[in-house]
Amino acid sequence: IFTENDIDTVVHFAGLKAVGESCEKPFLYYENNIVGSLHLFEMMEKNDVKNIIFSSSATVYDTFRDKAPFSETNITGNTTNPYGTTKFILENILRDLAYHKNFNVINLRYFNPIGAHKSGLIGEDPNDIPNNLLPYVMKVAVGELEYLQVFGGDYHTKDGTGERDYIHVVDLAEAHFDAFLYLEDSESSSEGQNFVIPDSDPESINIELGDPEINSGGQMKIYEEINIGTGVSTSVFEIIKITDEVIGKPLPYKVVGRRAGDVDMVYCEAEKAEKLLNWKAKLSVREAIEDQYNFVIQ
Repeated sequence: IFTENDIDTVVHFAGLKAVGESCEKPFLYYENNIVGSLHLFEMMEKNDVKNIIFSSSATVYDTFRDKAPFSETNITGNTTNPYGTTKFILENILRDLAYHKNFNVINLRYFNPIGAHKSGLIGEDPNDIPNNLLPYVMKVAVGELEYLQVFGGDYHTKDGTGERDYIHVVDLAEAHFDAFLYLEDSESSSEGQNFVIPDSDPESINIELGDPEINSGGQMKIYEEINIGTGVSTSVFEIIKITDEVIGKPLPYKVVGRRAGDVDMVYCEAEKAEKLLNWKAKLSVREAIEDQYNFVIQ
């Protein structure tokens, strides 16, 4: 692919992404997400392709020591599931490659993508019981499944169900395009970022990107970690209520036990995306549900 095409930027979406499954099959996730990505990075280096937009995740944030809303300056690591661990490790690998191999990197930390294209032609329709909430909801809405399992009704949230920052996939797609445009402008990328270099002493030193000391070591031009979300949390019960209104009938559900690796509430601060990428989510949760329903009934 690299030799037959003139490629200057890689947008890396590939990877397994089910939190619960990652707890059951951690080695599968380490092998696929981490080892597979390393092969990709090696091929990029071999073919002198140094620009990458990486699909990272809100699961990199430390939800034990920090609480929502999460900004890019919040603590990462100490993840609750192997999926999040793979994203955290890959972010750190890409940081190393940015410094030592002159990669230009944008890590887009997705929150919870939902919805489909408004045309109804493009969307998510898993074959089995879906791991993600809205495809699961839609399987029940069209009668393919008898009822929705709500995983946990005893979270410390307004109605006891987990809350997430749901972002329409069309908004998410536009964020990638805006990130690509940002990568094209390396001159603006060095403003306001710090790169932490471990010293021989217990303490570390912070060096501003673009500083000659950094450039002598690696010519780093772009390394960014950017939240992609709405900044608003929505509970599972709220998703069900909106779905009831969209499909015109009550959605059957049962509250069951919590799913491994899940947490109470996750939503973001998305100001950095607006500042750097000139990106902001425009579409609502209701629009995402309407578009997803339009897709599944086609």
